Amino acid sequence: MAKSPRPAWVGKLLKQLKRAKEKDPDFSRFGAYSHKYQLKPPAVRSTHHHAGAGLPGLV
Repeated sequence: MAKSPRPAWVGKLLKQLKRAKEKDPDFSRFGAYSHKYQLKPPAVRSTHHHAGAGLPGLV
């Protein structure tokens, strides 16, 4: 199954995360140490996708 193209806002978000990581390499900002400026797959989408259920707008 082919991946759907990313929405335009995803590229902007990834650029912002990259800049934040460059400015805070020690992860000293509140909460940064737990995620280290990296995204994880969306839990809702992947859970429903694996279960074979579809949700509107998440195709």
